[in-house]
Amino acid sequence: MTEKNLIPLLRFPKFVRDAEWICTTLRAEMDYENGVAHENDIDSLGKYIVVNSKFISTEGQIEKRSNNAHCLAEENDILMVLSDLPNGKAIAKCFYVDASNKYTVNQRICKLRSKGANSKLLYYLLNRNPYFLSFDDGVKQTNLKKDEVLSCPLIIPKSIEEQQKIAECLSSIDSYISSINEKVEQLKAHKKSLMQKLFPQNGKTVPEYRFPEFEKDEGWTEKRLGDFIKVRNGYAFKSNTYITSGKFKIVTIRNVKKGRLEMGEYNTINNLPTDIQPHQILKRGNILVSMTGNVGRVCKVDCDNCLQNQRVGLIEKYTTTIDEDFVFTILTDACFEQAMIESGQGAAQTNIGNKDIEDYSFLCPPSLSEQNQIALCLSPIESLTSYYMDKVALLEQFMVGLTQQLFPKQQAL
Repeated sequence: MTEKNLIPLLRFPKFVRDAEWICTTLRAEMDYENGVAHENDIDSLGKYIVVNSKFISTEGQIEKRSNNAHCLAEENDILMVLSDLPNGKAIAKCFYVDASNKYTVNQRICKLRSKGANSKLLYYLLNRNPYFLSFDDGVKQTNLKKDEVLSCPLIIPKSIEEQQKIAECLSSIDSYISSINEKVEQLKAHKKSLMQKLFPQNGKTVPEYRFPEFEKDEGWTEKRLGDFIKVRNGYAFKSNTYITSGKFKIVTIRNVKKGRLEMGEYNTINNLPTDIQPHQILKRGNILVSMTGNVGRVCKVDCDNCLQNQRVGLIEKYTTTIDEDFVFTILTDACFEQAMIESGQGAAQTNIGNKDIEDYSFLCPPSLSEQNQIALCLSPIESLTSYYMDKVALLEQFMVGLTQQLFPKQQAL
């Protein structure tokens, strides 16, 4: 490897004249320890958070606790997922320990502790490192072994000061992203609280808050989604027809997120299939739902030249007796997603059918005007949430681009 290969494209001015970076391995830079099973010690009121793959993959949103710490982590340790399903998003995902005596490490998670290099820099290098991802063959479950982890090649600055400067730069962006994510969670909580007031609860047929002009109207009645909409299936595109930078973007289940369409990654084609149906050529405002994997996620189309792939359902309204924005409000409620998860079938991955969606029941106001008023009340919250989520996505893309220049090409994240 030449000297040029050991110097990043971007370097802080203070270090431009410093020596090139050094080639090393994880074995040389970190101590390794496997986690220990905690399944028999789970206690919802436990003192320690049990760090498992679910905890790491959900950014700490799903946690288990224990009063027994069989593998206690210390501040600045790095915890990494060793096992995941084919093509999974958790394999080699890392968690940076922010405090001692708070986390205990479960099995199939390894604990990594720096021998001297900046721990935060190592975290950014190791998190979903392409070296680890190369062990995923897309067919069977990936199980990283200790020797495979320790053999991970690394290129790091020789200077501890330069290591710290890079880590601080990336950490500041991470902190900003976290602050925006907190706003997103606050908006979601606000919407949930408001919906509990605007929708009937506990067997009642009228909500706690009702707009004055509808106070004398009849109570809400239970309806099926199928009374108003039908689910239209996507087209089975063939991967051998995909090209680079084609005219049309293929919307798959991975693009359908909670409340938003995320088109960071997608395949394209240049020519429409001769047998494609009109509804499969998506329009702005179309409502989509994921029907495989993370089922029940709902979003609206907000870009042009998009095509509906199989296992993405299109919600098509066929009656004028319901407000479409009200339908979107119903579908983006957590109750709908949970109902779809419970309806799902399949061992390897969850699947739902058109009937599962169309059979979903909900309480509906008697008039279009009231439906519209409720949707208008909630719409600004949904729009602001989507705005912040888009901002996070852009910042994450910026983070990837920045790391590609802050690290030598061989190990750019």
